[in-house]
Amino acid sequence: MARNFPKRSHSGIGSTVPQFQVLDYVPWQRSKLRAKPSTLPPIPQTVGTKKSERKTWSTVQPGWQSKPTLWMTSQPRNPLELRRGKLDSGKTQATIRLMRTMLRNRRTSYQELCDHEDFLTKLCGELIKAIQDTEDSGALKVRMLLQQQDVYMTITDILEYFNKKKLHQMKCELQEWEEKEESKIHNLKQQVEQLDAQMEKVREQKIQRANQETLVQKTWNTRVILKYMDKFREFIDRFEEEIPRLKAEMEQLEVQMWEPREIVFADVLLRRSKCTPDMDVVLNIPVEELLPF
Repeated sequence: MARNFPKRSHSGIGSTVPQFQVLDYVPWQRSKLRAKPSTLPPIPQTVGTKKSERKTWSTVQPGWQSKPTLWMTSQPRNPLELRRGKLDSGKTQATIRLMRTMLRNRRTSYQELCDHEDFLTKLCGELIKAIQDTEDSGALKVRMLLQQQDVYMTITDILEYFNKKKLHQMKCELQEWEEKEESKIHNLKQQVEQLDAQMEKVREQKIQRANQETLVQKTWNTRVILKYMDKFREFIDRFEEEIPRLKAEMEQLEVQMWEPREIVFADVLLRRSKCTPDMDVVLNIPVEELLPF
């Protein structure tokens, strides 16, 4: 909150003015005495300053009125007294000039103090106003931030409530879904076990059937093989019986197929196979044969 500083009155400033002592200046030094320029910013003269100047001027005027009285009452009767009166009047005039200079200096100092006071008062007012504006803007910002915080807290609470509610609902749905999935998985496991048992049973049946079929097929094949073996044995026996006859027929046919030249000139052509040392000697004595012609 803004603080209200009490404004300083002009009546208390006079006490701060330094008390000048009456200095015994030489006349040529008093004529050169001047007021020092002020370093403070100039501020217009206030009403209180004018009143104080009037009051000060009224206090000084009796000295001016007392001058002719003093002059009239102190007229010398002889040259010594006249000289003494002149010296007294010179001292009085010097004192009056000194008082005027001191009064002028005090007026200047007082005016500077008043100007400085007005400047500081205005500066304090501006600072107070700036502080009040800063405090008001800060309070407004804090109030807005608090309102925003309240709104955000309300929104956060609402969102948290809805999120908790939704989370609870999702947990319930997840639990129900897990239970359903577990029941489905259990049913599927049972079905898989049943299918495995059925597959094992079918596989065993197929193996048994395949074994039976294989045994039947092997038995039938064995019978067929035995049957064909008997037939082949009969064919072999019959062929073995026919082989000598066929050989004889072949030899007869070979003899019949010789050329007449070879038959006539057999002894000349000597169409005989060579005999090696390791060959068996077979005597083939020809018998009488009828000539084909």
